Amino acid sequence: MPIRFFFLIITLAAVVSKVRSQPGFNQIYSQYSVIDNFSYLAVVNDTIICVGSAYDTTLISSPLQILLVKIDSNGNKIQSRLYRDSLDAYLSTNVYSGDLVRTSTGHFIFPVAVFGRSSIGLVEIDKDLNVISRFEYPLGNNFNETYDQVIELDDSGFMIAGAAQRPNYKQDGFIRRVDKLGNVLWFKYYGNYNTDEAGNCLIKITNNRFLMGGTFGPDIFDGYNSRAGLWMLDSNGVVLKTWVGPQSPDLIVIKGIMPAVDGGFIAHGRVFLGKDAQGSSKVQCCILKFDSTLQLQWIKNIGPYGSENLGYVGIYDMIQTPDGNYLLAGQRRPYDSSPTANNKDWGGWLYKFSPEGDSIWARADNAPAGLKPTGSFIYGGVDLLSSGSVVAAGPGDINNIQVGWVVKVSADGCLDSAFCMATAVHTPEMEKALQIAPNPANELVNITFPACAQERARLCLYNAQGVLVQEVAVQEGETFHTLALQHLPPGWYMVCWVVDTRVLARARLVHVGN
Repeated sequence: MPIRFFFLIITLAAVVSKVRSQPGFNQIYSQYSVIDNFSYLAVVNDTIICVGSAYDTTLISSPLQILLVKIDSNGNKIQSRLYRDSLDAYLSTNVYSGDLVRTSTGHFIFPVAVFGRSSIGLVEIDKDLNVISRFEYPLGNNFNETYDQVIELDDSGFMIAGAAQRPNYKQDGFIRRVDKLGNVLWFKYYGNYNTDEAGNCLIKITNNRFLMGGTFGPDIFDGYNSRAGLWMLDSNGVVLKTWVGPQSPDLIVIKGIMPAVDGGFIAHGRVFLGKDAQGSSKVQCCILKFDSTLQLQWIKNIGPYGSENLGYVGIYDMIQTPDGNYLLAGQRRPYDSSPTANNKDWGGWLYKFSPEGDSIWARADNAPAGLKPTGSFIYGGVDLLSSGSVVAAGPGDINNIQVGWVVKVSADGCLDSAFCMATAVHTPEMEKALQIAPNPANELVNITFPACAQERARLCLYNAQGVLVQEVAVQEGETFHTLALQHLPPGWYMVCWVVDTRVLARARLVHVGN
């Protein structure tokens, strides 16, 4: 056996061993008959805390309330609680806005919508799901408000950033500054009353510098007339500097932002790709890098585009991983789904990338095996366990009933040892590079790959233990090959497209046998 393949096999075996020691899971959680869903997630001491909404039909007066669930690192539910409004108003959370924010006291705070009193609230809980405090703020003359970001300040107060629909039906970005008791210290709008603006994210740079990202409009519902924006603010909410996104590429919104290690900023947002033949807007997610002076250094589009609804293509959480990279969680189609597929084909999406914007791995998930999705699945939050494993949570839909949904994968994006090769390390580019059919297969499998000129290319087939079981040389200019499988025992196999000594595409699964 050639030495290079020996080391590749050892590497694959090590990955399989590592994943076996940290098995993943894909599970749903349903306690009530109509609605259970998760919007936010956080990890504390390897315990997963999920926050969402539940519709409890035993509560006749106000069945829609806040669902609090605690899960261990193996996916077992430890505790659940339904938090009711004391005056019987409907309460809910929104996967598309807000987050579960860890405070300096070890507690967590998140926004809730209050129906019937025209207000938005903040709820503070401890790690045992006890509600510590709750603040509530009337909408006043506004028709609606969304709390997209809450950050804690040094005095244990908070800044709340979001968007408000004004009496003229236009939106303005806003920040509400509150003290640690929830009292409003100041409130400021950002934007023009007659145009659309929104504040989608807010970070603290120093005690007197803050950065808010969103959109400057002037019409956030029209991709041709919407521009992403940044506001640099002081501690009193005074605008020190602004930045407006470019028309080419047509950057329409910034949804999240984090400090970068070089003093700049990493952000994610959406670009507008025009309209399809039916007149629906097409949008695509993107990642961006700014320097410390808000100069845009690069922008890279990621994932497929969507056209049915601007809200269905998006990223709803971003964290930095211990290795210095970044991880996004949101929603997208499975890799092989067309842009016009049904809503049930939408899946939760994880995407890991380097500080330079290079893709490391990505995966799209849906209903657990054996269950058929009848609606969308979304990752609204993502966090890390002490093992480095990734956990993500959000709402799912099984048999037209909403459910809470949690998935755990390894740091390399693998679900578990048996299915790691099906869902593990891969990028959209790799998925596009290597196509396999049929899959599963019995006797023959057809593999399509890009042409290679003046390079040594091979197709390598590995079994579930990482052992090379078949190798075929690819001729210059060849883009298609058929592998014979009749001699192989039933099981799972991974196909690698190797060019020279580089594995350029892998993690495509072939199941041999019935």
